[in-house]
Order: sequence, then C-alpha cells, then structure tokens
Amino acid sequence: MVKAVESEGLTVEQFNTIADSQTAATDGQTVSTEAEERQFASAIETIIAIRQAAESQMADVIEGSGLSLDRFNQILEQAAGDEGLSQRIGEQIKLLP
Repeated sequence: MVKAVESEGLTVEQFNTIADSQTAATDGQTVSTEAEERQFASAIETIIAIRQAAESQMADVIEGSGLSLDRFNQILEQAAGDEGLSQRIGEQIKLLP
C-alpha cells in the first residue's frame, strides 16, 4: 500500500494528511493542492484493489483449511473476548511451519 501511495508521487505523511483533512472539519482550509487530491484519489483506488485481492486470498486460505468464513469470524470474535482462547490460538500459530 505504501508503494501505491509513493507511486502516485505522495509521501505516506502527505497521504495521511490529506486523508485526515477529508474526515475532519477544516473550516474551508485547503491542506492539499488539486494535483495532490488527484494523486490521493488514484492511490485510494489502488489501495482498494490491493485490499480486495488480499481479502479474497485470505478467504481462499480460510475456506481451504475447511472452515467457512462465518465460522472463522465467529472464532475470531470469540477469541477477542476470551483470553484463554486467544492464547490457545496463539500457541497453535507458533506451531505452524
């Protein structure tokens, strides 16, 4: 994702500043140029494509292990609230090659 931002000619700091300015009230103050806004929009499109591909790959791996996505998410949610379960999952992960 960093490469996507940098390939558009922005630094990660510039990207984050623009993103922050779009979600916060700036009282009409401009924190970026039109060119930076175009670069930002293009980087966002690339990042979305990267995330979608990663999510698809993760889904394939989860389903390939024999779990449904729903069941995987249920276990993940339960582990977030159960320290013992979270530790057991962590121990199993350490055992993976």
